[in-house]
Amino acid sequence: MPPNTEDQLWRAYILEEYNKLHDELEEIKKNSVTIPVVGKPKPPETRTAKPLPNSVAYDCGWLASREELCSFIQYPLA
Repeated sequence: MPPNTEDQLWRAYILEEYNKLHDELEEIKKNSVTIPVVGKPKPPETRTAKPLPNSVAYDCGWLASREELCSFIQYPLA
């Protein structure tokens, strides 16, 4: 079915609006300023859970015994 006049007018209107908005956006992009990064970059993560035990069944408290992994625990570790 060939497009009728109303469809052609609608498509022309949409394309005209698109081109107008595209031109406005390009103008805004030309005049924009890049925001510099504030602060220092984060250092790489150095904590590790390795070496993992073969089985946690015989070593239930293995991770809990790693003081650097459980710094949030309030009681002394055994």
